[in-house]
Amino acid sequence: MHESILGLRRSSTLIIGAAVATFISAAACSSSSSKGGGETADSGSGGASSSGGASSSGGASSGGASSGGASSGGTSSGGATASGGASSGGTDGGADGGDACVPSALNPPTVPANLEPPAGATLIHRFSATGSQIYTCTGTATGDGGTTYSWVFKAPDAVLSQDCVGHVATHFAGPTWKSDADGSTVVGTKVQGANGTSTNIPWLLLKSKANTGSGMFSSVTYVQRVDTSGGVAPSTTCDVSNENTDSAVPYTATYYFYTGTGDGGAP
Repeated sequence: MHESILGLRRSSTLIIGAAVATFISAAACSSSSSKGGGETADSGSGGASSSGGASSSGGASSGGASSGGASSGGTSSGGATASGGASSGGTDGGADGGDACVPSALNPPTVPANLEPPAGATLIHRFSATGSQIYTCTGTATGDGGTTYSWVFKAPDAVLSQDCVGHVATHFAGPTWKSDADGSTVVGTKVQGANGTSTNIPWLLLKSKANTGSGMFSSVTYVQRVDTSGGVAPSTTCDVSNENTDSAVPYTATYYFYTGTGDGGAP
């Protein structure tokens, strides 16, 4: 009887031990599947989805395509678009490098027929003028012993500039144009005028009556003054109180210079 009881106890112990072992084994499997390296359960920490995987913290997002990849260190920041790509150093740099001055084409102006130079005259220069037309308050005796006063044109005083070059000549009494570079001159005489208004001096065609030196103006035969602005006689009072005083009236214009006369003759 005693031996039977001992046998039963041993059997019970073995059964309980086996059950415990089975439980422990099952628990271990469950823990391994839940925690360790699976792609689903704890993927937020070390799996494929969040921290060390392909999506969020250490994967394609933070160290991959977003932060260190195509977005921050790739196409946007260091790539072709944002910081070092075609925008900053590409197209803009090319455009900046293409800002060199390009002179406009040298073509005769459109003018009234009476301001055209003779057929065969060749346009050689076009300069923009900025300066003043100078007038003198002048008294003129009348037949009855009296005096009338008016502003009488005295001389131009202007500088001439060329596209992309700057100041190239001066314009003064004569009327004379003188080259800064070579000292050559042309002195003109009026042939025709047109397009004058109450606020702008007339356009002119002038013919050369004298040339000096060798260079810019030495072969000029005709001059056109066009696109005038300002320069008309002062509207201020001219009387005995300011007789013989000068007044400079600002003006701008464009001058065109021609050589040749069409018949091969001298100016």
